[in-house]
Amino acid sequence: MSLIHAPILTAAQMRAVDSATIRDEPISSVNLMERAATACVDWLLTHLPDNTRYHAFCGMGNNGGDGLAITRLLLERGHSAHAYLIDYGAPMSADAQINLQRLQAIAPTQIHTIRLANDLPTLSANNDKNDSPICSIDALLGTGTARTAEGLLAHVITTLNQLSTADGVHTVAIDLPSGLLSDAHTPANWPAIHATHTLTFECAKPALLWAENAERVGAWQTLPIGLSQKAIAAANSPMQLVTAEWVHTQHKPRGKFSHKGIFGHALLIAGAHGTVGAAILAARACLRGGAGLLTVHSPQCAYVPLQTAIPEAMVQTDTHERLWRDAIEIEKYDAIGIGCGIGQAAETRAALRTLLQTIAARADAPRLILDADALNILASEPDLFKLLPPNTILTPHPKEFERLVAHLSLDTTTDAQRHQAQLTLAQHYNIIVVLKGAYTCTALPDGRSFYNTTGNPGMAKGGSGDALTGMILAQLAQGYAPDVAAILGVYLHGAAGDAAAQKYGQRAMLPSDLIECLS
Repeated sequence: MSLIHAPILTAAQMRAVDSATIRDEPISSVNLMERAATACVDWLLTHLPDNTRYHAFCGMGNNGGDGLAITRLLLERGHSAHAYLIDYGAPMSADAQINLQRLQAIAPTQIHTIRLANDLPTLSANNDKNDSPICSIDALLGTGTARTAEGLLAHVITTLNQLSTADGVHTVAIDLPSGLLSDAHTPANWPAIHATHTLTFECAKPALLWAENAERVGAWQTLPIGLSQKAIAAANSPMQLVTAEWVHTQHKPRGKFSHKGIFGHALLIAGAHGTVGAAILAARACLRGGAGLLTVHSPQCAYVPLQTAIPEAMVQTDTHERLWRDAIEIEKYDAIGIGCGIGQAAETRAALRTLLQTIAARADAPRLILDADALNILASEPDLFKLLPPNTILTPHPKEFERLVAHLSLDTTTDAQRHQAQLTLAQHYNIIVVLKGAYTCTALPDGRSFYNTTGNPGMAKGGSGDALTGMILAQLAQGYAPDVAAILGVYLHGAAGDAAAQKYGQRAMLPSDLIECLS
């Protein structure tokens, strides 16, 4: 699979990229810092009101140097800005010293050295007659965090966290909220900045994508600062962000003389008494997603609802009135999706086992995606894993995922552990694991993982997962490779969710709205 993505880099990888840029461009480290500070100031002046008062809290390392440079650039552009140098006993970096001297040369009265907790200013837009908004800039540690903050530094972090947007104060973290580890779990009791926005440089860091850090990261934005693209590529990161540019490279346009047979025949095994809606949602998403033909296998109770709701689909009824129990012939199908609303009755468990045995016995087996109850059955009967053909796609939500990896005794307590467990599951069984969430992550058997960049909280409603299953099934039926089908399906599903949120609002939108917005 040839992919055009945005790499996600660890702190160590970013330091190597910085060094390579300095060496190969060439550019001095302090001028590279100036470039980063300029990008931050451009963002601040674009996104915050013109009358914002800026207060930069600067550490002794290069992140503090960023803050000092940002303060100077804001002053040079005519804005109110103060720098607070937090002297917590560490030596000052060379580039931070240079930027301190530059700021002293133009505005010495705007620099305040903080050595005691009582020296900290009180920031609130509502505590004086000046009601202009305030932005506190976190330039204390950035990606330089290696251990828990203590003493004065911990006090500063705690104090900044007591500010809120309700008081007219926004907190913008530079590169990474101080106190947060870049690529490992940060214990909940560690002092760490709770930013409203995080401005990170060139590449995302793993910590930005983990749910456990959401309150500390806030909304985040990657700012390009001209780092060496050759060095970024050489980092060969196994973690990537999926971009719109990649989607355009993968999309297969339809030819003038195309016909339905070209775009595949999908089989969807879904629905049971009381959950026929799951089958309808998945089927509609599959057809909206581009499959040429779709057959839905459901119990007899689903026949009329399916034929009425989705006349474009063919319906194959089970001999059972309320659930799936029949063996199914699979020869004519290009891809099979199993699980949405099927339940976990004994007959259904047996039917799933029989079908997986049939698929495993075929060299030319259809491509396969499992979701929902199929995953729950798999988790409770882990010997079924050995029947999954290579590159089978699993699409669990977090609780389903925990059940799936329980037989491997993998720890999923933290987001970092959960990501490693996801990779282990994918590699152990040579399958593709799509772990659903805010940045849905697709893990491949070769150790790579791809974080999605579309979607919104309005999609957190029952039925959204059924729509995703249908979307991915459609891509499999059309002949996309399983890894591309999974990543592409997730991206398009999220993009449709964003379109639905624009049309209906996040609270009001439904999964069926999402499907209608797939265009």
